Amino acid sequence: MSWNYFSSSVTGTSHHSTKIPCQDKHLVLTSSDGKWLAAVVSDGAGSAKFAETGAENTVKIFAEALLSLSSILNSKAPGSWINDFLIEKILKVRQTLRDVAGKDEINEYHCTLVAALVGENGGFSIHIGDGHITGGNFELLNDGKINLNSGNIISLPENGEYANETYFITEGNWIKHIRVSPLPALDWITLSSDGGSSLLFDSSDNIKPGFLVPILGFAIDEPQNANKFLTNTISDPKANQLTSDDKTIVVAYRKNKKLSSENIIYKETTPLTKDEKKLPEKTNLENVTVANPSKNSKATSSHSKIINKNPPDKFYGYKLFAKYLTGFFIISLLILSLIYVYQWYEKQDNKNITTKKQEEDKNKEPIKNSIPSNAQPASNSANTTQESNKESSGEALKTQTNATNVNVDREKPKTVSGPLDKATPK
Repeated sequence: MSWNYFSSSVTGTSHHSTKIPCQDKHLVLTSSDGKWLAAVVSDGAGSAKFAETGAENTVKIFAEALLSLSSILNSKAPGSWINDFLIEKILKVRQTLRDVAGKDEINEYHCTLVAALVGENGGFSIHIGDGHITGGNFELLNDGKINLNSGNIISLPENGEYANETYFITEGNWIKHIRVSPLPALDWITLSSDGGSSLLFDSSDNIKPGFLVPILGFAIDEPQNANKFLTNTISDPKANQLTSDDKTIVVAYRKNKKLSSENIIYKETTPLTKDEKKLPEKTNLENVTVANPSKNSKATSSHSKIINKNPPDKFYGYKLFAKYLTGFFIISLLILSLIYVYQWYEKQDNKNITTKKQEEDKNKEPIKNSIPSNAQPASNSANTTQESNKESSGEALKTQTNATNVNVDREKPKTVSGPLDKATPK
């Protein structure tokens, strides 16, 4: 059976007074055969300057991504790869907002994410921040009435320390707050922003039958006017008394010939506790039945059992410790590897410097060896030469003087006294 849906986003009275545009956005898409429904709601933060731009980009990118995922699920079994797909699309939203902002910081585009993909045999919800997702099955009662309160599920809002605080897809720690939960086969589903939830739920997160049944009944009887009727309803002054915030509500239901505004009811049951209402959150969707064209089974669990069918893991603490210990060892190994690489490069640099110095010293040795051992500097050589010349000159002069004296001695006749020296001539 194919899906019908109606939806509306209206500006809150607080935004009218401050002339701020509606910061709630939503988009609903169905597959060509009507078997898959992709619905996304995003509530822009009132304190963010461009919150409506953030919300608008979020719903557009994510709704189109979920619809493309539905075509893959028609031929491929669900598994942990779905988580990778969803994270990849959230990163795409964040990168798109960075491109729009022209910078890495996207706090001015803060917005929540409330989304669901539902097929014939189930699906999953994706939730970051406040807002609600709820749904159920059509239960045919003995009196011919159709009870909406059967097999119900709900994804509750996540608020901060205070009721008006929440988390956004644009925050740095968004991955700590993403909740991906499997959904059973549903006949109807609603998604709402924080403001829309004020009309659809009471303070204990219980559906208000007096609100849901009339708007769904009108849509069943007059589907062509359902959007306008919902817009008028959530814009009514009585609705504005409950909240001054922007309001968004999306309601989708499977076509059924037995449905009419006269026979749908919301049968009251014992209210569930907050823990019982929580959808089981999973990080691995391998065992979740999302699409199986060969089977037409539907969930038949009671509306309190559908939520807590997975008991808590008593070894969770040990597993968490082992996980962190493994991470510590990996980080330590990485740091030691970096230190080793650094020291190796430093050692190589020192080795290169030493080798270069040795080569320079080696190049100097041939020059040193080419100089004779008895060689002296030019200035010393000159002085030595001068002194040698002086000594040679002195020796030559001395020799000459001696020679002269010898010659003189040779030329002077020797006188010998004898008898003739004393003879007087006559």
